[in-house]
Amino acid sequence: MKDEKINETLTEYANHIRRIWLTNINSPKEIKDKLPQDILNDLGKTYQVLDKSARQEGYKWIHYLWVENKQIIPNTITLFQNHGVIVRELKELKYFHDEKFQRQYQYYIQDIEAIVAASDLIRIVAVLELGGIYLDNDTQIWKWNYDIHYYFDFFGQYFKVLRTIQGINNSIFGAKPGHIILKKLLHYMALRFSQQFP
Repeated sequence: MKDEKINETLTEYANHIRRIWLTNINSPKEIKDKLPQDILNDLGKTYQVLDKSARQEGYKWIHYLWVENKQIIPNTITLFQNHGVIVRELKELKYFHDEKFQRQYQYYIQDIEAIVAASDLIRIVAVLELGGIYLDNDTQIWKWNYDIHYYFDFFGQYFKVLRTIQGINNSIFGAKPGHIILKKLLHYMALRFSQQFP
């Protein structure tokens, strides 16, 4: 029985999918201008796969897109809302109002080359603060195993580029709110930034 499996690992956040679309505020780019059409089509397929499997298991996914400003990317907002996605702004995150965090975020978001670093920062903060599962916009799900929700309080993909370079691939990961791995990762990112830009 599903209810017998529920423990500290399965909480309300488990079925929350979080994605991000960041763009330069002064020169905003819609998602359709940056990602190929096949990836945009896969967005919808992933939401359909997750929603269908959830209904079969007696669950419901809640999908979120995090953006800095809804007004500057209306087509992107419409695209996601057409898939049943709730669009939220970064200012709703508590961490977004932290002075050190804001300095680091603003540094990254100003440079189109560093926008990925800004996204890395936001994905960690959103899942750390609210829990859930982060997916890159170009990550497609074909099938989902709900045991993940029962047996783990964190999951991610391990990668090993070389024997000396390894870590967690952050294109898909999930955690309960406040998870120690994400706290440590955020601390490490802030520390590296403060060492580079004292």
